[in-house]
Amino acid sequence: MNSLEYLDLSRNALDGEIPDAIGDMGSLAYLDLSDNQLRGSIPDTVGKMVLLSHLDFSSNQLQGSILDIVWKMVLLSHLDFFGNQRRAQFQGSIPDIVGKKVLISHFHLSCNQLQGSIPDTVGNMVSLEKLSL
Repeated sequence: MNSLEYLDLSRNALDGEIPDAIGDMGSLAYLDLSDNQLRGSIPDTVGKMVLLSHLDFSSNQLQGSILDIVWKMVLLSHLDFFGNQRRAQFQGSIPDIVGKKVLISHFHLSCNQLQGSIPDTVGNMVSLEKLSL
């Protein structure tokens, strides 16, 4: 699946962990795994998906921290990790690097267990249309 650009597996009954091999889909621009029963952490290999513009892991049972590699995805315009609290939870804080995500128009992290303050750099997200923390 080296040439696959769009993958939407949302609203299924997928369960288990997100496989490490997902990072091998290097041409993927759109990935939606929302509304499933996926659990565990986001694999490090997601960082190899440098062409991603849309990443949605909302409403699963994912936990752990939101990987630093996610914040470094240059083309990302839609990031949705909403609603992992009721089943599991993402933890940690929103790093200052988020302000460098000037292409993000949709940024959803609510209903998790994130802590700390909202970085001032959020004001640098000039393309932001929807913000849910």
